[in-house]
Amino acid sequence: MTALEGKIRSALRAQYFELDRRLLAAFRIYFGLVLLYDILRRFPVVTLFYTNDGILPNHYAIFAPMAQPLFSLFFACSTKGEVLVAFTLTALVYLGLVVGYRTKLMQILTAILYPSLIARNLFFEMGGSCCLSLAASWTVFLPLGDRFSVDALRSTLSSHREQKVSALNDREAIRPNRAPHVSLVTLGLLLQVTSIYFFNCVQKYGADWRSWAAVHWVLWQNRIATALCGFVRMHEPRWFSPGLSWGTLVVEASAPLMLLSPFVWRWTRSIYVPLAMSFHAGIALFVDVGPYSYVMFAFDLLMLPGFWFDRGAEWLRKGKVARTVVSDPPDPGLHWIARVLARVDTFELLRFVDRSAPSSPSDLTGIPTSGMATLGPDGTWRADADAVVEA
Repeated sequence: MTALEGKIRSALRAQYFELDRRLLAAFRIYFGLVLLYDILRRFPVVTLFYTNDGILPNHYAIFAPMAQPLFSLFFACSTKGEVLVAFTLTALVYLGLVVGYRTKLMQILTAILYPSLIARNLFFEMGGSCCLSLAASWTVFLPLGDRFSVDALRSTLSSHREQKVSALNDREAIRPNRAPHVSLVTLGLLLQVTSIYFFNCVQKYGADWRSWAAVHWVLWQNRIATALCGFVRMHEPRWFSPGLSWGTLVVEASAPLMLLSPFVWRWTRSIYVPLAMSFHAGIALFVDVGPYSYVMFAFDLLMLPGFWFDRGAEWLRKGKVARTVVSDPPDPGLHWIARVLARVDTFELLRFVDRSAPSSPSDLTGIPTSGMATLGPDGTWRADADAVVEA
């Protein structure tokens, strides 16, 4: 392989097959919160939509399905109490996904539970529900728990058991894996998002779109109109509908090009992400189309080039000052807290000192007599819980 071929191969891999693990973690947290909101908004209508006392009893949904094939674990629930238990357990799965506890199991359960939930009663669903199912299905193959998760913390705590406080200052062994994740699923996600925009664009060929009046008619769809939409349509300026109709077509037509462009792709995607998020924020403000806009935020987040995380970290790092943490290794609880602090110290600003064996006498000047202590930037020692907060 020549040097040129190697560069081309590396560039194509970075563009179409790599995902930053920090992006995956950010996606996991946000996506889990969207799922939590989705399940919580259903609790007030449990009886009406999901029990045998409502509009669609489970036996009727099974023997006269609204679509085929149709499968739902929630068909097993008949009474309000049973559904509430099932919904609560589902919410706990989504919460586990947010914090990254047994992440892979939570991903698999999410990919089963969410489609089961929407299949229980299709009256309640729309296009955004399909997008949520797609996101859950695609990402089940990705390591969403590698960063910023309980799993990542537990893994390093079990694999590297520091016995001395001084060992906590050597972060090499406990640094997270900074290499991007390489997978064919990345290309699948790119094509999935591209197809959503492409097919949304090509079907907008009617007279209303050609005359730039489509958004005007959308504003008067009372079934999906928000309060803001109701206000705007009563004071709609003449440029509003033509401008937004044209802008909708431009965003949806250009999104596939920006996502799949083989040239300066980091910058085309850097333009795409805020543009697409602004577009979906506008949709969410004016019309209620379920979780569509919010799941598209999640998809768009995965399209963000990883170098923006590096720039964000540099910005957050500014103004941060180093701190000294004094711990007592014979106390297992304090030593465990110190080990956790070493792992969540993203910018590696903490220096750990053994109370019984300081590297220099000045390390313990003015220190509290017992427990954990942290020396703040103002030169004041803080003890116990305040020490953990200060660190």
